[in-house]
Amino acid sequence: MRRDPDAQTKLDEIVKDYGIVSDVPLPAFNCAPVEGLKEHEDGLICLAEGCDYACRKPKVMAQHWTLSHPNMFVPKEKRSRTGVVQCFFTVIGTKYFAVNRSLSGLEPEGLYSTFISEYLPSLPPTPMLPPNTHREVPPLLAHTGWNIHLDTFITDELKRKALFKSACRPLPINKDEIYGQLHEWVFEYMDNIRDIAQHQVPYTLLRYILQYPW
Repeated sequence: MRRDPDAQTKLDEIVKDYGIVSDVPLPAFNCAPVEGLKEHEDGLICLAEGCDYACRKPKVMAQHWTLSHPNMFVPKEKRSRTGVVQCFFTVIGTKYFAVNRSLSGLEPEGLYSTFISEYLPSLPPTPMLPPNTHREVPPLLAHTGWNIHLDTFITDELKRKALFKSACRPLPINKDEIYGQLHEWVFEYMDNIRDIAQHQVPYTLLRYILQYPW
């Protein structure tokens, strides 16, 4: 079937003329591109777990995180990924959705489409495996012993998420005398770790080199 290059423009004119509200159900996340709609390659797709929000401007994505994920402290560069997005309406209430070009022209219920849309998202993330030998442990990690007293968190994703969530946005100190100090504790801890990394670890490595040259 031949695509109409003016399909998006015609749709926008209909929306504007008839005042159609853009509150329509969006296609499934990461589906095949909708025929006739423009594919935007400069899309931004949210990386928060379970979120399918998409837009085209970093400022809009930042606003989305402020409103929808206020308790998640994630660096800006890890909050979204670039990808192809589409939208039904560009005149009012623009809502973008992520699409997967590799599904173009394929049967929606075909084997590959089913694998990409249904089976692949259900796969658990690749587990983090503990080091097999002491040579796989970085110097700072070996010095602090994090891999020993946090070993259960290395392989258990649920424990890592629970630990992360418990440290998100603690109450002010006037409302929580204990956890309200968490902000200062964390920065004091990181300052100490920086001192260890800059001064103690290099000295330890030099001592090992001198003691065990071969």
